[in-house]
Amino acid sequence: MDSEPEDRISRLESELSEAKERSRVQQNTLDHILTLLQRLPIPGAEQAPQDSAPAPLAPTITAPTAPAIREPSRGLKPATPNDFDGDRLKGRAFLNTCRLYISLCESQFRDDQAMIHWALSFMKSGRAALYSNRILRREASEVLPAFVSWKGFELDFISKFCPKNEATVALTKLESTRYYQGRKSVDDYIDEFSELVEEAGYSDGLSIVMKFRKGLDRELQDRIAEMVQGRPDDDDPEEWYAAARVLDANRAANQAFHGTQRVAAFTPTSRTPFPVPRAPAPTSSISPAPHFQTSQYPGVPARASNIPTPMEIDAARRKNPTPMLCRRCGEPGHFARECPKGYDVRYMTLDERQDWIEHLLSEADVAVTRTPTPDSETVEGPPTGVSKPEEDFTSRSG
Repeated sequence: MDSEPEDRISRLESELSEAKERSRVQQNTLDHILTLLQRLPIPGAEQAPQDSAPAPLAPTITAPTAPAIREPSRGLKPATPNDFDGDRLKGRAFLNTCRLYISLCESQFRDDQAMIHWALSFMKSGRAALYSNRILRREASEVLPAFVSWKGFELDFISKFCPKNEATVALTKLESTRYYQGRKSVDDYIDEFSELVEEAGYSDGLSIVMKFRKGLDRELQDRIAEMVQGRPDDDDPEEWYAAARVLDANRAANQAFHGTQRVAAFTPTSRTPFPVPRAPAPTSSISPAPHFQTSQYPGVPARASNIPTPMEIDAARRKNPTPMLCRRCGEPGHFARECPKGYDVRYMTLDERQDWIEHLLSEADVAVTRTPTPDSETVEGPPTGVSKPEEDFTSRSG
């Protein structure tokens, strides 16, 4: 008997708490509706006369109450978030995408519960699917929303699907060398560095610039630091970012310029490192050779007309207008290693002449040592180790 009053009191308390929760949800819905009504445009407000007469209140009563119908006519179609599988590295990006969509299409959601269920609809796999199923089962069993507001859902989502201690991780990375530019482009390095600075909570401009300079490419850092005019301040990170981008773009353009340079073509004014022979006389006796003008290429006669003669058809079909000339004798038709004048001392280089002279001297020494003398053929010398008598030496020397 004594337990019945206590059970009644507990049931009343539970019903009272549920009534309070329902009233809170209704209040949120009413506040949202009031906000939408305040954003409604008033027809005829722009054409109202600019005098002291108050505007009529009738248009506010007949104003349309379905602003969501006007959204498609404006052409605003933001992209929906991608499916989320519970990866912590992608949690922040998913939450930011949901916020962006809700801010652009807020009129499509009647209350915070609609926003929460809409976000849960993209959690279809992995840990995210388990999280969504758990929330929906809880709401179905208790007949109450799992979260009172969107803010509460965000806090719970961050605790379960976003990296923990993001500020500590960012600070640790900035204190090491893992954030250095290395082989990354300047734009990628600036984007990652800015994200780390924001996560770490850095606010001092001088500290940010020192960290940025430490990780920047050494050549770019030196060029920015040694600028005479327009050097960025040491406490302004944005100026350092802009200067790094400009100098990197200039360096890339300069490298592209040098990479597209070509070797200059041969010109008549260029000095040849070999002697220019005279033009060969015509060897054909069938018809006299035509009169040739002075050619701009050494050793190649020039034609008086653009029409090639039968003897010059092969030469006219050449794709390269510059003939291949021998570097030794200057004549066309062969290379230096095949030059028939390679053994002519007049066309030898200094090293080739020295080698040739040494070769001749060595051959002369070998020839002298191998040629027998008359004395060595008729006179037998003493045995090895025995000296000749002095008289015999004097007689033979005389």
